[in-house]
Amino acid sequence: MKKNLSVLFVQCAPSQLDSSFYSELNERTKGRISLALMNDGDIRRTQLDPELGIVPKFPPLSEGYPIHHVPTERHGGLKKLIALIARLRPRMVVVQDQVWFSKISIALVCRVLRISVIMRSDKNELSSRSRVGWKRLVEAFLVKVLFDGIAPVSKLTASYYRWVDLKKIWWFPYPSSKSKFSRNDDYTDVRRNIRESLGIPMSHCVYLAVVKFVDRENPDGIIKAFHELSNWRTDASLLLIGAGPMEAQLKNMVENLEIKNVYFCGYVPYSTLQNYFWASDVFVHLAWVGPWEISPQDALVAHLGLVTSNCVGSGICHLEDELSRFIVNPDDPVAAARAMNEAGDANIDALFSRAWTSVTARFTSDELAVWWANKLVAEGVFS
Repeated sequence: MKKNLSVLFVQCAPSQLDSSFYSELNERTKGRISLALMNDGDIRRTQLDPELGIVPKFPPLSEGYPIHHVPTERHGGLKKLIALIARLRPRMVVVQDQVWFSKISIALVCRVLRISVIMRSDKNELSSRSRVGWKRLVEAFLVKVLFDGIAPVSKLTASYYRWVDLKKIWWFPYPSSKSKFSRNDDYTDVRRNIRESLGIPMSHCVYLAVVKFVDRENPDGIIKAFHELSNWRTDASLLLIGAGPMEAQLKNMVENLEIKNVYFCGYVPYSTLQNYFWASDVFVHLAWVGPWEISPQDALVAHLGLVTSNCVGSGICHLEDELSRFIVNPDDPVAAARAMNEAGDANIDALFSRAWTSVTARFTSDELAVWWANKLVAEGVFS
């Protein structure tokens, strides 16, 4: 085992999004990071997604960094993980999706071993379990007492925990893949082929929703908004990518309202998801609850226009200043339709170019790895 390990990331659910970041960071730190995966020795996603009703299909994790396999928390993985930390003695441990008991236990052990411990979190005021008043103050206080720093997914999380010391903030967003979603030499052919396969004219403005068919993500709200939009323009189509218990209800809704140009494309694996982004022009996400939501961010990397609800963290963070007009209430289909209509304007490049540039520069796996590598050097964790 490496005696000079700088950072040990601890994760329960394998993440294709984070995997590319780990690989990039390991290369930049010359092999000084590792991942402890608490998944019973399996690098695949094995948990059933209760909203989709299936196990999501993801490509194998990126190679290029060491993985230490540990049992899940319910199979005694915490004790094994603590033993691993004691043996490896990294300079820093980053806890992420563990239950609170495990996070607190790891933090206390690291304190005894004089290892810096950082907590990654996406929790913010939009979260279903967010706290208010004195309960939030107590939660924020405990986090500052237990952990040496915080790794927030966004500025919304840093604000929620009232963490203002930039030296102790390790920005750790869910990174998008620039190599996957950025338009390349295949873009034009893929765009044409997808549209032809569905019977969508190349002249149409295509609106895309990658959404679970559950109430939380408000897929019926998207259909209502598109119904309003179709009263104003006939050159529009809606692609619905996803699955879930509301599927039959949504199809009946489209049929009963006699809405044209709505295409249910089913569940699309992550490996080919970019093809539907490239076939589209504007991404729509009107969730009722969405502390972050990665797909709107992916849409900006793919150079799409974007309309989200004011309950979607990535929308709030990425659609700032003059672009905030593309953030709407999830229960206002008329306002959503107006925003969709403007976002689908022929001058879409001028409208969203600033957001495209910002996301590509700060929220992709390669740029995030550069930031972390520099931060590790600046804080003396890696030299």
